[in-house]
Amino acid sequence: MDMEDASDFVDAYLAHHHRIGLEEVLAEGTRGYLPIVLADVARISAECTGSCRHDDGALSESYQGALVLNGAEYRFKCAIYTDTDGARYVLDVEEFAADRWSAHIHVLDGNRNARTAH
Repeated sequence: MDMEDASDFVDAYLAHHHRIGLEEVLAEGTRGYLPIVLADVARISAECTGSCRHDDGALSESYQGALVLNGAEYRFKCAIYTDTDGARYVLDVEEFAADRWSAHIHVLDGNRNARTAH
């Protein structure tokens, strides 16, 4: 799965299931926060790899990190712009790729007890 496919897939999944977009998740996640609607299904880690202060006081920052969503891990590199009012916007997503995922299958036995197969 290439970057466009992975980011499009995750964006569509987030929009359909959580009514939020990937750009909002990256913009908030890179500052250490995830929207509450993702509390049980996602986590994010990000490291600032560079920054530039603009003449008007705004800030551009580069990040690399990982978004884990329902057990699937995606590596990303992105640029975030923070305006003077503190609003954050994704300028560019340079990389977004599936790094690790696993599948779980719940199987019912004859007594309707569930087992998980990996």
